[in-house]
Amino acid sequence: MKHVSADCMFKGIVHAVAALAAAACACAGAAFGDKPAEAVRAARSVHMRYVPSTREKATGVQATVTVRDTVPGTYFCVACFDMGYCGFQEHFDGSRIFIFSVWDPGNPFNFSADPNAVKEEMRVKCLFAKDGVRIVRFGGEGTGGQAKIPYPWKTGEPETVRVTAEPDGTNRVAFTAWVKKHGTGDEWERIATFSTLHGGKGACIRHASAFIEDFRRNFESAKKTRRADFTNVRFFVGGGTGTPRQVKSGIFTADNSPSRAISAEPAPGGWTLATGGDTPDRADLLNTPMAALPAGR
Repeated sequence: MKHVSADCMFKGIVHAVAALAAAACACAGAAFGDKPAEAVRAARSVHMRYVPSTREKATGVQATVTVRDTVPGTYFCVACFDMGYCGFQEHFDGSRIFIFSVWDPGNPFNFSADPNAVKEEMRVKCLFAKDGVRIVRFGGEGTGGQAKIPYPWKTGEPETVRVTAEPDGTNRVAFTAWVKKHGTGDEWERIATFSTLHGGKGACIRHASAFIEDFRRNFESAKKTRRADFTNVRFFVGGGTGTPRQVKSGIFTADNSPSRAISAEPAPGGWTLATGGDTPDRADLLNTPMAALPAGR
């Protein structure tokens, strides 16, 4: 199994492509477009693009995920951005992890990318890894560095993630993934820090979003429901965790699977995404702005 999400192609630079593909799928009439349900290999990947309220460059992004329905072979990505993504996975054997990936410069559409072919000076560098974190190189969807750690997240319990960006010299950005410790108020656990060439973009978080992905893709997996709330989304401006800006608007998108068993709806402080199984057909909501409900409702 590849632990790098196929949804890397839905990072910010290709949201427009995703929207066009989703709009085309939305024109299909049957629940699975022109294919019978048994011919659909995977539950359709669904995304919520976080829409910032200002044009200020974000130096951090934070969001909370509460998983409602899960099955083995699912990735609940809390923070996907133009140079990486992180979140929680349930593997085929039921084990659960936290995963954080950052790309080398290159083309994420290169599905034959060889991580060993990248010159050393162009590679992601690991600057920090918490005890117990496994650091690996990945390929096959672009190339980069990846941190994985066993993490026993539970259905129905919120998990809050933060990614920060800061300069690493003149040509690199250091991205750090943090997870809020349970029962500690506002204490955070640093998971890993990766440094990557920024290509002139500077130290910032661009085009942040969330998604749910079925990476089992064995036809049966499309018949299972995956659902989660993504709430309390904030961008930070002015360095690290400077001034928070609450995100109140998002855009619902999906990959080009023919399945229409997809849904997004406002939730208190965010949104609920669902895909597969008995998820109601809400493909009509694709590619339109969706406001979050006021927090606390």
